[in-house]
Amino acid sequence: MYQLYTKMKQNIETFDTKCREKDGTLQWSEDGIMTACVMPREKYEDPTVVLFQAKESLPLTKNVKQSYVEYFSRVYPSSYKSLWNKLNVDELRKLYENLEIWYNYSDHPPGKQEIRSAFKPFYRVPEKVNLQQYTDRRGFPNESWVEVFHSGHMNTDFYIPSEMFAGTFYYAARGSGVFLPMGKTLIALNKVAALKKLKVPNDVIKQNAGKAFLRWLAREEKKIAKEQPSLSPTEVQTIALDNQIKAMVAGKNKTASDDKLCYYGLGDTGDRLLALAAVQAGYDTIQLIHEAQLGCDKRGVLVGFEIIDLRNPLVSAQSLRMAVPKEYVTDPKGYY
Repeated sequence: MYQLYTKMKQNIETFDTKCREKDGTLQWSEDGIMTACVMPREKYEDPTVVLFQAKESLPLTKNVKQSYVEYFSRVYPSSYKSLWNKLNVDELRKLYENLEIWYNYSDHPPGKQEIRSAFKPFYRVPEKVNLQQYTDRRGFPNESWVEVFHSGHMNTDFYIPSEMFAGTFYYAARGSGVFLPMGKTLIALNKVAALKKLKVPNDVIKQNAGKAFLRWLAREEKKIAKEQPSLSPTEVQTIALDNQIKAMVAGKNKTASDDKLCYYGLGDTGDRLLALAAVQAGYDTIQLIHEAQLGCDKRGVLVGFEIIDLRNPLVSAQSLRMAVPKEYVTDPKGYY
């Protein structure tokens, strides 16, 4: 009953294949309605050429089951509609409620997910996309295909100047309908935990850290010096750095300040260090299953499941598949 992806359409031209035939790449549309096929830019400043994009509306229907079937058929264009029809309404609803992205088609099925509040700006998703991320995960194995969402400037291709390359960032998001191959992948709680798995020394992490990291390090040094006045300045610095990195590896790099919960991270230079170290170690991707986002807010620290693709940005964009990959054929109960 749950074997929804055991067959692939071999003789029907999909959005994915049509885009590739025109040498285009998949992108998320400006308005957040599914995907568009665009020509890759040679330079970031070049205008985007949209070849074609997915339609906005679904067939209008008052039949609840048919609404689910139409929705899943559009999100997964290579799946047979008959496979979705085999499920009853309760089974379809369960799958739908566990999605992390809803596309705001007209007449899309109703759902009970909580709409994320505006104070979580790090998701940077278009208004019409409701991104629901769950962070209680253990990551995906090597060579798996993972549904992802990418959002950046204009939601266009992922061109990044080579001297600034820090990988292409995605959010793992069940229900996006767009898959990225993991290749050889490194799984870590967050960026600093990933650096430690790559055996990067603490002093090198400090050298590549941003202002927020160094500011909180200075606070830690001041605290240790006060508690242990017999320590030399060098000893204080070493202990403070070790303590701070241990906390970050454990996902505890946050503290209360002025009635707000603040997070401190690595910064752009640290991101580039992480990408370089992982590439040198032979990884294709990094999964950060609980990466906090920089900021302060009394309502909480922002966290998400990030995936960093270490391949060339255009290669990364061209690796995306809107069609359900054969390698992904599995029992969705374990995924959804």
